Formats: sequence, C-alpha cells, structure tokens
Amino acid sequence: MELDADLIILDDDTARQTAIMKGLNVIGTLAILRQAKEKDLIPALKPILDALRSVRFYIGDEYDEILRDVGEL
Repeated sequence: MELDADLIILDDDTARQTAIMKGLNVIGTLAILRQAKEKDLIPALKPILDALRSVRFYIGDEYDEILRDVGEL
C-alpha cells in the first residue's frame, strides 16, 4: 500500500485474504507462471512446477489442470 503497487504476489491463503480485504490486487506464483507460458516467455511450465514441488512449494490438484490448460499434459 505504501508503494501504491498495482499488484501483489502472495501464495499464503491468510495473507491473500488480508490483502484482498484491504483492497489490493493479488496474484499467485502459479498464475504468473501460467501467464508466462501462455505468452511464450518460458518454453515449458512442467519443469518449473516440478522444481517448485521439489523444494516443498505446495501445488495441489491444480498441477494437472494447469499443465493440461497450457498443452503440457
């Protein structure tokens, strides 16, 4: 809010809810990566998602959905 940012990147549910309640625009890491793939800014999304999972970044059921949507599954 101090920076008057257009968008804030948050993955924690509680932090997201708080930010939204304060009127901030929120996006998550997975949405950013998906957009990057859709805009051909990255060649493949699956290796990135797998690397995130390997360091215990939680990706639930949306893993397959995202990969299917971008044509990688």
